[in-house]
Amino acid sequence: MEATTKHPKKPPSLPWKTRIALSVVTTVTNAAQRRDGTINRPLLKLVSFTSPPNPKPINGVYSSDVTVDPSRNLWFRIFGPTTATQPLPVMVFFHGGGFAFLTADAKAYDAVCRRFAREISAVVVSVNYRLAPEHRYPAQYDDGQRRR
Repeated sequence: MEATTKHPKKPPSLPWKTRIALSVVTTVTNAAQRRDGTINRPLLKLVSFTSPPNPKPINGVYSSDVTVDPSRNLWFRIFGPTTATQPLPVMVFFHGGGFAFLTADAKAYDAVCRRFAREISAVVVSVNYRLAPEHRYPAQYDDGQRRR
């Protein structure tokens, strides 16, 4: 019987651009977290890149903001393809950030929702929900369902 040597598996390598991006995001989010568990939102606004709504189509998709409840800063950004000739399905999009970071108008999420609307041919409703830890669970889900 022949002995076989098992070599430990190498972890998958990430492209250097991804590594740098993850490093920057980790550094910023760690710097924004206070010892008491709250988040330094003014610091995050310095590095937050947002996109305005565009009633004039960009890449075949328009967008507009709809305020639902100003007391909760609850609003939706709606994306719709300009090429629709029939009723469209509606997709509700909850942006990433662990319910603690970013907003519905973040540049990256604007681009993702625009792409969904164009390629799926659907109306995309991106929810700007209240953020944790200032607003505890289930506030984020309540905002997505317009419950009070």
